[in-house]
Amino acid sequence: MKVSLYLREGEGAFLVVGNLRAEVTECTVAVDMAQMGLGEDVRAWNALSERDLPLQDDRITVRLRPNSFVLARLERR
Repeated sequence: MKVSLYLREGEGAFLVVGNLRAEVTECTVAVDMAQMGLGEDVRAWNALSERDLPLQDDRITVRLRPNSFVLARLERR
């Protein structure tokens, strides 16, 4: 798994979560919302499909197809 973060502090972020494996996998990414200036009321969703992503205790969980990626969007509500 590889994760890249693109942050606009206090406003939102993109996370690119990549699966370089040949099998489907589920990945949980821990992010510090307070350190990023996003606070506690944050929405997480797949920026390509526009589906909400599970976000609990500053952790986002994504399911990844083989050799694929998810572009996750975080934004203050």
